[in-house]
Amino acid sequence: MGNKPENRAVDPRPNWAENSSADNWPIFDVRAILSAGSDPFGQIMEFMSGLKSDDNFIIEASFNLQPLRRLLAARGYASFGDQLNANHWRIFFHAEDVSQAGENLESSEPKTWNEEKQLHVDLRMMEPPGPLVFILGLLDRPGMGKELVVHLAQEPIYLYPELNERGWSWDQLESSSDEIRLLLYCQNPD
Repeated sequence: MGNKPENRAVDPRPNWAENSSADNWPIFDVRAILSAGSDPFGQIMEFMSGLKSDDNFIIEASFNLQPLRRLLAARGYASFGDQLNANHWRIFFHAEDVSQAGENLESSEPKTWNEEKQLHVDLRMMEPPGPLVFILGLLDRPGMGKELVVHLAQEPIYLYPELNERGWSWDQLESSSDEIRLLLYCQNPD
């Protein structure tokens, strides 16, 4: 083994992610942004805006960026994550079907309001994984409150494990046939 880090790929490496084919792909390293406690989503979107819509690229991160991978999958990018060591992931993004890349998920700003000293966010108009990405970005922001009510069009099954990882819990509030309402709250308030 020597000093070479163990390669812990999550899935079998697809042909398009072979090192020889990815040698000239643009790379954006967000590890410093993450270690500073910031959300790199805006910088990643800015980085991508400098690429052609069918360009492949690599993101270097300190963990597997699953919400970003799901968001970009909805935009036509296949992804593959390689864990190079405990704090270093190389995530390959391959443009497969970016014909819908013009549909900007974050451009449909959700409606927000305060009610009974709780922030409410209506995400029913967003297509998946937009609500998931929006909620996680909101929870990761410095100064975020300890409670949040989200209004969703469907059960957010992929959100729950992400909430657990961040120390957040949820209760389902009174809902209707066209809306799921969840109260999200921090399990360990400071």
